[in-house]
Amino acid sequence: MTTTFSPLPPPGVRFTRKERELFEALAGHANCVLSRRYLLRSVWGYREGTRTRTVDVHIRRLRKKLEKEPGLRICTVFRKGYVMETVEPPAGAIRPAGGSAAWSGGAGGVRSA
Repeated sequence: MTTTFSPLPPPGVRFTRKERELFEALAGHANCVLSRRYLLRSVWGYREGTRTRTVDVHIRRLRKKLEKEPGLRICTVFRKGYVMETVEPPAGAIRPAGGSAAWSGGAGGVRSA
């Protein structure tokens, strides 16, 4: 099942144009794996067979910028691509002040949706 949510960057997080386009592509297909080939075509407009590490570099930058944002996580699926997972806080969890990625209370921390 595909979960979609607003592909707007979290408040206070600033992206370059390509970071934002990559974020929007991943967020628009949350919890679905997107291949490197798909991302190269849809975000950068590259042709088939292009060899570049630009997706990896931009994913690393997005992860760094989103590391303090609870509820969002970009995961690598080996030999498949990347997925933006939405993370639901446990029942009774308290959102920490200051944008920390950890949740307190509830049943044992952060769980994947």
